[in-house]
Amino acid sequence: MINPSASAEHKKEDESIKVYIRCRPLRANEAETTWSHTKTTISENSENSTSFSFDQVYPNATQTYEIFNDHLQRLADGVLAGFNSSFFCYGQTGSGKTHTMLGDKNEPGTLPRLAKLLCEKCTASETHRYLMRVSYFEIYNDEISDLLSNSSNKLKITDHSTKGPICVGAVERFVTSEENCMAIVDEGQIGRRVASTQMNEQSSRSHTIFRITVESRPINEGEQAGLVQLSEVCQEVQKSKNAALTVSMLNLIDLAGSERVAKTGAEGQTLKEGTMINKSLTTLSKVINELTKGGAAGHIPYRDSKLTRMLQPALGGNSRCATVCCISTADAHKEETLTTLRFASRCKLIENKAVKNVVAASSKMLQMYKQEIEDLKAKLENKVIVSEVGESGDHLYLGLRGRRARVQVGESGDPPKDTKDATETTKENVRLRLKMASLKKREDFQIQGAGDISSGSNDKVHQMKVLLLWQKGINSTMHRKSKERQEILDMELERINALSVTMSTELKLEKARNQLVVQDLTDQIQIMRQEMADSGGAGGAGSKELQAENKRLKESARMAKVNAMWQRALTSTMIKNLTESNALLEEENVRQAAITA
Repeated sequence: MINPSASAEHKKEDESIKVYIRCRPLRANEAETTWSHTKTTISENSENSTSFSFDQVYPNATQTYEIFNDHLQRLADGVLAGFNSSFFCYGQTGSGKTHTMLGDKNEPGTLPRLAKLLCEKCTASETHRYLMRVSYFEIYNDEISDLLSNSSNKLKITDHSTKGPICVGAVERFVTSEENCMAIVDEGQIGRRVASTQMNEQSSRSHTIFRITVESRPINEGEQAGLVQLSEVCQEVQKSKNAALTVSMLNLIDLAGSERVAKTGAEGQTLKEGTMINKSLTTLSKVINELTKGGAAGHIPYRDSKLTRMLQPALGGNSRCATVCCISTADAHKEETLTTLRFASRCKLIENKAVKNVVAASSKMLQMYKQEIEDLKAKLENKVIVSEVGESGDHLYLGLRGRRARVQVGESGDPPKDTKDATETTKENVRLRLKMASLKKREDFQIQGAGDISSGSNDKVHQMKVLLLWQKGINSTMHRKSKERQEILDMELERINALSVTMSTELKLEKARNQLVVQDLTDQIQIMRQEMADSGGAGGAGSKELQAENKRLKESARMAKVNAMWQRALTSTMIKNLTESNALLEEENVRQAAITA
């Protein structure tokens, strides 16, 4: 449970996604375009070119350690401070994303550098003890698999109250050193799916997410600070139940690159994999487009893809986020480079709300609950509620300290002097004394009126006075009941109006969702048609698979339209029912007004 503290360290931090551009070195058979860039901008040297601005643009000869030292090591500082952080690489296939994330023996990538930095900082700490664990899984054909498990079972995503979307059943390994962490990464890389294409000899066929979870707490007296060793894990978990913990996660996402069949030459299974990769990246672009609309944003389609579901905290959620968008300045990849730059510029507009994640200790939470109970008891004891006047008119009943205490009314209309001093000082007691005086005067008036009637010598006058008093009582009762009925009718009318507004809003949202589904399916059909055209209309297995997929998407679009028609019919029926209910209420109002008159 996140501790809702109001201190500065728990305050939300609004910050945009940090976006950095990395230009891939040119190959021997590639010709450079007329791209030019400064430290923060990049543009094409043409008359109608657009200039893009980012946090920093790195030229072709840039090494990974330069980007890491300039900007990315701050992610480790945020994780140790208790903030969730995310980092992902984006770009076309063969642009250097996996190299930026993992690197090689000569040039380590961002992941090994962050793992090393986290282990070093945890080990060097003198005030806190740290517990670190990691998990590693891939998203292949929109299915999640655990790279650290021998099981072929697919993982399901569920929403955790504090961690956000998590994979149920994912294996987690405890980490005690950089070597231990990199051994786990190497183990996961063995199971990752790759294939050879004309663009890349080792092309990633899946998206991967490497998650590092760090738990920390201040040391107790006699304890040693630093990173907890494997033999101390069980003991540390037991101790943590009585201490406040800071829990944060670092997500390192290596996205598969977007592909064009005409350039990759993919066919068969590789073609199907490329189609699913493009589909998930298209959904990612739609999510980012909706988020950049700000207050005008409608439905955010996070759930349309496993990738966007897992990236939800990093895109406008509880996480700091940075991305390196990899591009090629070769003339042959001009269109893909422009697409990547547009994607990166939209990412720059998204603002996240990072919150320090502090899990309150069991003893601290118990103390907070006890204090809340004591406060509620104190409020209950000080509350005085005037209930009613007894039948004889000479007693009042007070709701005091949770019990009903009867107070005798004196001759002057005041409570007796032995009433507790605490109630004399309350505002409710002042109101009570005024009400008692008013009731006493009313009682005297009624007694005097009764004496006048009984002493009258004229029987007709006496009967008329009695009849008038009786009629007055009936009118008062009818007026009170009519008022109560009117209040009930007004409440029912308000409820129906609120229900009507709610249903109207929900129906508009449902209509928007259906429109998005139809648009999404239409876009997918266009992509499939484009890929079929790029593949040359061959009649091989890949073309047949594309035709089958195209047919399935058309059927899905048709079902979405049928669903929209059903929703419109349901809307019409509900509006008709609400109109009839309003008419019945109006008739009841008229009838009650006639009875009252």
